[in-house]
Amino acid sequence: MGNEAIATVLSVLIAIAAVTFVILFGWLVVWKMFLIRFSFIRELFYGSSNGSSRKTKEGIMPTPLRRSSRIRDMKSRK
Repeated sequence: MGNEAIATVLSVLIAIAAVTFVILFGWLVVWKMFLIRFSFIRELFYGSSNGSSRKTKEGIMPTPLRRSSRIRDMKSRK
């Protein structure tokens, strides 16, 4: 009966480890493919003093405009 209890506990621990691995791997894939594009999410994880980010001469990252804002700006320049 002792071997059955050890096998049961071991199988539960392996199952928990497998589920944790799948969740972490899924998060990594979502992070690399989608979430890293948002500056707000990058600031939450890396902070605002990320030296590897692209910066302008003033040291501030440019905020991309939405398409409607770009169209409106282009029309106002004409």
